[in-house]
Amino acid sequence: MQYILDLKNVEEHQLHPDPLSPDLTLPPQILEAGYIPHLEDLQPGDLILTAPYSKFDALARGISYVGPGGDSPEHARWNHAAVYAGELFLTCEATREGVKLGNLLHALSGSMVRIRRGVTDGEFIERELGWRTAFYSVARLNQPYDYSHPLQLGRLAMRTGFTEYRQKPPKPRGESEETISTELFQDAYWRATGILMQNRLSREATPAFLSATPLLKDVRCRWRKLSW
Repeated sequence: MQYILDLKNVEEHQLHPDPLSPDLTLPPQILEAGYIPHLEDLQPGDLILTAPYSKFDALARGISYVGPGGDSPEHARWNHAAVYAGELFLTCEATREGVKLGNLLHALSGSMVRIRRGVTDGEFIERELGWRTAFYSVARLNQPYDYSHPLQLGRLAMRTGFTEYRQKPPKPRGESEETISTELFQDAYWRATGILMQNRLSREATPAFLSATPLLKDVRCRWRKLSW
């Protein structure tokens, strides 16, 4: 069962018992809903998966499609990944403008959000490893986005279901290393923990794979009701 943060569907069991009086400027959608995530439930390096409410983003729809064969709709709907940076609501993510700092509240304003954390022997990883994952993500700020890679994956998924795909070709030496959102998390998590997350067939860590893998477990982040 997936644990999803959805401003349009806040359920009673997701609520923290104590209301919160915020001391920062909040997006209009958050103010209208009257809830904010309880940050103490999060840990630096947590994976943030998003599924936008809007269906008009062609690239997002294409990424959703690029799940390995057999992915169920509940996994294939996730099409973007970010890393919680461990400071207020800051995230680190690979966007079309390159690797940037983002904001979890802005993501929640237009998307369903799912937060996952690495596990070893069935237990969440130590906080220090989370901080290392966040550090290695932030270290790649301003690197460019790799537009060609998701397009290549999309063509292969539609034509062959990844049967022809083996591995992303290496960049020529000296060329700026481009990335996509899931690669940003995959690389940072591997550097921090020594655990490589990739699909055995495609050798990729697509959003659908990161949604389904047992190497990650959902974080039950609660909502706090806003109070003034």
